[in-house]
Amino acid sequence: MAGKSSEKPTLRVVHLDDDPFELERVQSSLEKNALDCRFHVEPVATVTAYKKRLEVSPRPDVVILDIHVGDDDTSGINLADLTRKLSPKTVILMCSTADDISTIADCLNAGADDFIPKQSDTGELSLRVYN
Repeated sequence: MAGKSSEKPTLRVVHLDDDPFELERVQSSLEKNALDCRFHVEPVATVTAYKKRLEVSPRPDVVILDIHVGDDDTSGINLADLTRKLSPKTVILMCSTADDISTIADCLNAGADDFIPKQSDTGELSLRVYN
């Protein structure tokens, strides 16, 4: 078809997690998705690196924040507010192995747009980030 691009749109995703295996799993899952979208995933392993990344353009379309990161009082939940201030249009997804209703409520109350259990399969992960 003339005039139409067949290239899929790309979403910029920044993923903060201190587990290198989880960073690799999510990046691989998203970048090999079968949706009508491509993901460019930037894995970030420290809170400091995450904060620096938020200050750089272009801003991410989506961030995935592990609740339990860092070795101080900073958590993914605390970073949701900072993310909202520095990048108001960015979609914030929280993730954790703890997926009880209290944890999910804490994430949503902190400004997250959604919660993804770390046990999510690759299909669910891609769909949740895409939507």
